[in-house]
Amino acid sequence: MVRRRNACALALAAVALCARSAAAGRGAIRDRDGKRLAPSHVVTGVDHALDGELGAGEDVVLTIDRDVQKLAEKAVRGHTAAAVAVVEVETGRLLALVSSPSGDAVDRTLAKTYRPASTFKLVTAVAALENGLASTDEEMTCTGTRQVGDHVLRDMEVHGTIDLLAALERSCNVYFWALGERAGIDRLAQVARDFGFGARTGVGIDGELAGQVPDQRLYNGDANHNLELTLNTAVGLGDVQVTVLQLAMAYAALANGGRLYVPQVVRRIQRPGAEVVAERHPVLRRHIAASPATLTILRRGMTRAVNARGGTAFTARRGAVKMGGKTGTFEPPDRDEADALFAGWAPSEHPEIAVVVLIERGGVGGAVAAPVARDIIDGYFTRVHPPPHKARAHRDKKKSEKTAQKTATKKTEKKKDAHRKARAHQDRKRPRR
Repeated sequence: MVRRRNACALALAAVALCARSAAAGRGAIRDRDGKRLAPSHVVTGVDHALDGELGAGEDVVLTIDRDVQKLAEKAVRGHTAAAVAVVEVETGRLLALVSSPSGDAVDRTLAKTYRPASTFKLVTAVAALENGLASTDEEMTCTGTRQVGDHVLRDMEVHGTIDLLAALERSCNVYFWALGERAGIDRLAQVARDFGFGARTGVGIDGELAGQVPDQRLYNGDANHNLELTLNTAVGLGDVQVTVLQLAMAYAALANGGRLYVPQVVRRIQRPGAEVVAERHPVLRRHIAASPATLTILRRGMTRAVNARGGTAFTARRGAVKMGGKTGTFEPPDRDEADALFAGWAPSEHPEIAVVVLIERGGVGGAVAAPVARDIIDGYFTRVHPPPHKARAHRDKKKSEKTAQKTATKKTEKKKDAHRKARAHQDRKRPRR
């Protein structure tokens, strides 16, 4: 039986459990590396993730990496409201969940929904490509607007004549409105659900929302007559609602070649002395119904979005490793400030982690959210889990700095000692009265 602890702070070095034995002081909650977590790092609500497995005096070892958690917290410091999810793409294990300002980690990562904006274009691209309604070499001319009846839909800029890869790179709404119109709202909904949108992820954390995927049934068939409903859906606006965690799992699936995992927060249960009682293995939810060729096209376009001049996340291109991803900017009709989003993975080849950053009222996704993701990714690959050769280089650098500091300290002490001796010598030479 797992008992929830009421009102826990979210400084958040972990998403942890409030278990009976831990609350009684007989067990511990640890991060993925076995580091014990302080009570101030515990977050409520992970009741179902244990299914009653925890016994008295047993420790819960989480998938959360305390160092990654701290990285993510630091990266969003200074923003009024933000959410971050970091996940291992090959396992679905959660490395960090951040909800800022301080509160429960689930507040903004899975207990609140947002318009995904252009990060949702992966759904539209897959729906069009898999149904033979698009190709990489098809060019369209973007004039910056699209007339729908009496309404004029406006893009962020005029992109000129571009193909699909350039449309992903520069996030052209006009191009994706055309693909969405061809696919239709029900095909978009089918692909969205395949990527895990519109349903709870199965993480087992209380308060998780399912979000919403619009289709003909939601609109009582009106999308056949009101094209604007479909076009809004195609670019992640209108009535599309997703959680940050859903977005992270979808982009992890894109990065790993189409495997959608159940996000995992509990790694194992162990007794004092590290004797393992129960081990949690990755759970594959399903394979995305998209060909490897289609997913490769999306990854190519989104890698260009970060690394090609003119890409929407080009300002975040420089860092420890090459990354890929998609920006998003949601401008609510009732306020001036836009929500900034970035969903991506790193490295762009042979991915290890997927990262989603959402900054409420932050502004443009490429200018605000993408640099935050870059900071997290750089910290991960330079300080937390660097490649072996970089880890050695980092250790050598630290050792060199420590040696240099010791040398400098010795030199300073020698100077001080010489100065003391000189003073003492002068004092002895002075005539006494």
